[in-house]
Amino acid sequence: MRHRILAIITWAIFGSSGFAAEDPVKPEQRHLLIAFTWSVSNIGDIAITPGLLSLIREVRPDMPAVVMTSQTAQSDVHRMLSEYLPRYLPGCKTVGYPFRLTGGAKTQSGGPGSAWRAFHERWGASRLRGFENGSLSARTAGRIADDILNRLPREVLDELRRGDPRAARAFDDAGFVLLTSGTTLNFGRMGVRNLAGFTLRFAMPLLIARAHGIPYGVNAQSFDAFDWPASLIFRSLFQDARFVYARDPDSLEYLRQNNLLCPRPGWRPDTTFFFSGLDA
Repeated sequence: MRHRILAIITWAIFGSSGFAAEDPVKPEQRHLLIAFTWSVSNIGDIAITPGLLSLIREVRPDMPAVVMTSQTAQSDVHRMLSEYLPRYLPGCKTVGYPFRLTGGAKTQSGGPGSAWRAFHERWGASRLRGFENGSLSARTAGRIADDILNRLPREVLDELRRGDPRAARAFDDAGFVLLTSGTTLNFGRMGVRNLAGFTLRFAMPLLIARAHGIPYGVNAQSFDAFDWPASLIFRSLFQDARFVYARDPDSLEYLRQNNLLCPRPGWRPDTTFFFSGLDA
């Protein structure tokens, strides 16, 4: 299984013909973009990304990789991770997470001129609350989902190119985007129906990849809630993924029952199990 995943990623970065001939970034200059590192307050969360990097080092040690941390570039944790993660894959680089769309769980309209503000103004607070609550008509919910899939990610990346070029280059130069192990791709799990502060914040790397034609995959996630109408987003997001792997059989069965399986589904253990670090 580990070799199959790296084979898919390697082909996408170095052997795919999906990029235009005039693309200024040569295949050998593209990298694997890993999103994201979770927290550093739980041993399981801490070990997820080093475990993945250890696998990459074992199978394809020359794979260029950029890790998009879950912390901002200005944080002490990000600076620590930028020094720590290359222990597991030499040459690995880090970039701060730029998708704190609301600054918390409470829905806000975003800063003036931001992509999130424009999205908020297109639909209005009432309809976005209706989307979160599942109380919109199917037609309106479908239009908002289409915006989230096809327009908002393009505007977000354009905004990054203007205000955070380092984060933008992490996408522009990516040959593959990989979401690491976790439970981040859910909507309604434990009652959480937070479109901006949770769902879009964690899914945005995949949404940007899909909207810009960058190959992407989901690695070893747990799934137990895609409440309508968020299922309209994830059905398309998963269908276009190179793979969507779950880390437990119940998650795979949940995806199957809800018609959310991608063309290449399967089981994949949490990368925490491949962590090999020592304190000393």
